[in-house]
Amino acid sequence: MGKGHKKGWKKEELSKANMSKHEKLSLGDSLNWCALIVGVFLMIINPPLALKIVGLVFVCLGFTRLLWNSYWTYEWPRSRKLVIAIVAIGVLFAISIPQFANQWQIEYRLPKAELIESRPRSPALGGQLNAIASATHYDVMGPMPVIFVTGIITNPVGPPTGLVDWRMGIRTPDSQLIWGKGLPLSVKDQHGSVGNTKLRINFPNSDYWPSKTERSIEIGGAVNGWFWSSFKRSDIDNAYTKRGDVIVEFKDIVSGAKHTLSKKLDPGIHMDYYQP
Repeated sequence: MGKGHKKGWKKEELSKANMSKHEKLSLGDSLNWCALIVGVFLMIINPPLALKIVGLVFVCLGFTRLLWNSYWTYEWPRSRKLVIAIVAIGVLFAISIPQFANQWQIEYRLPKAELIESRPRSPALGGQLNAIASATHYDVMGPMPVIFVTGIITNPVGPPTGLVDWRMGIRTPDSQLIWGKGLPLSVKDQHGSVGNTKLRINFPNSDYWPSKTERSIEIGGAVNGWFWSSFKRSDIDNAYTKRGDVIVEFKDIVSGAKHTLSKKLDPGIHMDYYQP
């Protein structure tokens, strides 16, 4: 009779009966379904650390809610539920925190450390002094003993940098270091003859190192140029006699580090220069 009665149902009554099988989820059931879907989704992808932390918080809250109201544990004493919740959340944190720490290293700390390590602290500048000439330079102040140096400065690996704070010194074999006085450029190029010969030497203003290197020396770049400073005649003569070294010092603007080029004062390359 029951079967016959069921067959006799109207379509509207049958539709209502089917709808009753799909009841509206409660808030707790809805949250559990959301947690399940999000949990499976997070297993498929590798989310950023911040999202994982938020997910861990929701997992802890969802587990606590499930423990309090589930079919199996609803009748348990409150104290038992509390102990189990604390232990379970502690286990979750013990498993998650080391993984979070490793991911933080990968996402945040290591990229910054690699960037710092890959960036040179100071440009590895190279180069050499090619020639040295002593001279008596004449200006409005009268005769002035000077030393000219020519050479090349290279920047093989970077980073790009300019050069500042130029100065020249003479270092004797007994480690005495005498710094010269920097000279400004005159309007005309520096030039003159070598002794009583017809040989002329020229130091164009366009190749003056302090001016030429104010602009950045690019990676792989090289700058030819010259520099000069004035000294006491006795210091120059003493340096040549004792075969001291001429030192040119400058700083790079990237790190502020000092760099030097040096060359021995060999009498064989000594040239007397007179400004006409």
